[in-house]
Amino acid sequence: MRLGARVVALLALILGVGGFVTYELAPWKWLSTEVTAGSASHMRTEMIWIESGDQRHRIQAEIAGTERDRQIGLMFRKSLADDSGMLFIYPKVQEISMWMENTYVPLDMLFLNADGTVHSIARDAEPLSRAAINSDGPVKAVLELKAGTASRLGLIPGNRVHASELTGP
Repeated sequence: MRLGARVVALLALILGVGGFVTYELAPWKWLSTEVTAGSASHMRTEMIWIESGDQRHRIQAEIAGTERDRQIGLMFRKSLADDSGMLFIYPKVQEISMWMENTYVPLDMLFLNADGTVHSIARDAEPLSRAAINSDGPVKAVLELKAGTASRLGLIPGNRVHASELTGP
């Protein structure tokens, strides 16, 4: 192999590996243009209900049921309607940590047991923060809502979210 061809092959190998490493370290970097262009609308939506005492609150939720959808979440969105949110469904019950990297809208996060019972609530998560927001115990799902929604609706741990992916009586 000529020297020029070897250099080109070596550069291709280095650039190929470099792209992989960049993706692994910062998987959202390639998402910005795609998500801003509206591709997140591919997620299925479902009308879900939050039960709080004798009140039932209707939320139009996008369902983030795949690993890719959970990685994207609400990143790069500039707004979120009062009666909408995103429901992150995980394959198994587990400790969950969220963060607000590349998320511009302040959020409330409801950490949910497999039956939809609210395990814990993180209120007013700070946009663009890398601070971990933990479930404080094993859960199956997270419902993200516009910040202030949990207080406005009077939500507390023990309330219940009704969605097709969450089972219970």
